[in-house]
Amino acid sequence: MKEVENDTEVVSSFLTTFLPFVSVILMVLMLISIIWFALKIIKQQREIINNQKKLIENDEKRKIN
Repeated sequence: MKEVENDTEVVSSFLTTFLPFVSVILMVLMLISIIWFALKIIKQQREIINNQKKLIENDEKRKIN
């Protein structure tokens, strides 16, 4: 029985020492991925806006000619 109790103590001490670090690392990774996706979406929106501006400029040039 003492071996089982020692094992559970080892496991519980392991969890209490390393679980906070693991959770912080996972939270940081999630934050980085959210920021990365947000920047990717912003970049796509800028490209769409730039393409629309180019199309409008081309239409205006055609109307003048």
